[in-house]
Amino acid sequence: MRRLSTVILIIALIGFLTYLLWATSEVYVVGFRLSSGWATAVHICAYSFSGLFIFSFLSGRMVFAERIRILYKLFNIFVGLVVYLSPAAFVLGIVMVFTTLSSATTILLSTIAMCAALALGITGLLQSRAIKVKRYTVTLPTAPASWNGRRILLVSDTHYGLVNHARVSKKVVARIRAIAPDIIIHAGDFYDGPKITMSTITPPWKALAATIPIFYAPGNHEHYGDYEGFIRSLHDAGLRVLVDEKTVYDGVQIAGIQYRDKSKKHEAENAINALGIDPSMAAILINHPPTFHASAVNTGISLMLSGHTHRGQFWPINYLVWLFYGKYTYGLHRVETMTAITSSGVGTSGPPTRLFNTPELVEITIATA
Repeated sequence: MRRLSTVILIIALIGFLTYLLWATSEVYVVGFRLSSGWATAVHICAYSFSGLFIFSFLSGRMVFAERIRILYKLFNIFVGLVVYLSPAAFVLGIVMVFTTLSSATTILLSTIAMCAALALGITGLLQSRAIKVKRYTVTLPTAPASWNGRRILLVSDTHYGLVNHARVSKKVVARIRAIAPDIIIHAGDFYDGPKITMSTITPPWKALAATIPIFYAPGNHEHYGDYEGFIRSLHDAGLRVLVDEKTVYDGVQIAGIQYRDKSKKHEAENAINALGIDPSMAAILINHPPTFHASAVNTGISLMLSGHTHRGQFWPINYLVWLFYGKYTYGLHRVETMTAITSSGVGTSGPPTRLFNTPELVEITIATA
């Protein structure tokens, strides 16, 4: 049943993408007053892109992943541009339908719409590589005095895969080394999903884990590929993988649960309760999505660290994401006795674009009083 639903969803997405590209190209054809020959060429390019992107998308999730990695990445970059070319075309189309414009004015508006869309797309592509450091101070009164001033670095949603590959892995680790935290917590979606050669991605993290303790709980994207292989590779790299379990590190409980969406609330609550949290000790919970706060508070969690939302990743998707997660979409929030932090993440899913939303590493300085 799940496989059938996936097939239906893929077919629907293929149909939508094909229609979207046809409609977008048609608006610009009319707007620029292109001749029939040029119009045919534009439509052929749109359909060819649609077909090649679909091929790379499906192949990347089946048996040809590594072979088509470059092609897949290039098409996702182009998608990052189409994301804004299409809405611009929609607005342009409405203007042309409901107003009477001269050819010169229509061409001018079409030029403005296309240039604005390309500017937004390019800006988003550039912002996706500009990693910033967000800093918070969090008080954990029940933590040992040795934790006072200790710095935790929250990393999430690296999404290593066909788009963000070995070079990005090295870049992120180099930035982490420059920060030199005391502890690293990875809040899930280390991998993006399709089957890939993990041995080219994990070496920088293995070297990092040899000098700084790294705690990790999986996200939803690990389940989109070789889940067991992904988890094993992180174990082998020296990360402390926490899947519905806890450990005690220098007097503080650090726990992690596997990804569960809101429909599995009861299962998630049982998993949190089963962690065996000692309420007299400080406890940190790694929970990939910013959900189930009440259960975490009731169990005695002091600090919950999440990612998943990407803060919407690119405008205006951020408004839709906020509808699902509300204020917990991003940032630091107090939930009764617990502090909850949601990171926008450091990587990207799908097109490598982050318009008005730069990727981040979150540095958390602990105070014990």
